[in-house]
Amino acid sequence: MSGIRSPWAHLSAMQRREARAGILFVLPWVLSLLIFTAYPVLASVILSFTDYSIIQTPNWVGLQNYQTMFSGDPSFWPAVRNSLFYAVFSVPLGLVLSLALALVLNMRATGISL
Repeated sequence: MSGIRSPWAHLSAMQRREARAGILFVLPWVLSLLIFTAYPVLASVILSFTDYSIIQTPNWVGLQNYQTMFSGDPSFWPAVRNSLFYAVFSVPLGLVLSLALALVLNMRATGISL
């Protein structure tokens, strides 16, 4: 019966030390990603299936919140339309205007410093 080899077994002592240092350098980024991004996203998904009030404990309602949002909320579809309008028109227009301004500022012309 063969034992399970450690994934570090084939590395020299110097390589193991460098790998450990690399992991320690990446660890703050990974922890902050988990704490400040993954946890809030997961908590938001879970809370979206509840009737939540800060004072009371969350009450599980399942898909009722989504049903109400899609069918009973009069401001949902205008909000979706406004978001799509912004994403389709405003963002590309802003990028094109920013690029045009950068190109104009990069040209060698008299009075450009003004």
